[in-house]
Amino acid sequence: MLLAEDSPDSQRLISLVLKQAGAEVTLAENGLIALEMAIPTIDRRANRRCGDDSEPFDVILMDMNSPLRRIAREMTRHDSHRS
Repeated sequence: MLLAEDSPDSQRLISLVLKQAGAEVTLAENGLIALEMAIPTIDRRANRRCGDDSEPFDVILMDMNSPLRRIAREMTRHDSHRS
C-alpha cells in the first residue's frame, strides 16, 4: 500500500493503523511523489527490462485536496485568465 500524505503526524497515525491491520505501508510525502513511485511499478515488463522486480502497489491512498493539486488548479486558472 502506498500512502501519500504531507503531514508527518498524519503519516505516523495512518501508517500505525494500517500496519496494525496487517498492511505493508510505503510512504510518499505528497501525491506527485506517490505517482512517481507508482507509475514505474505498474508495467511489470518495464520493471523486468530495468532489472527492477518491485511489485505494483495494491492500493494508493491519496488526499484529494492536496496542496499540489490546489497549486496546479490555481496555475491553470491564472493561465486561462491571461489569454
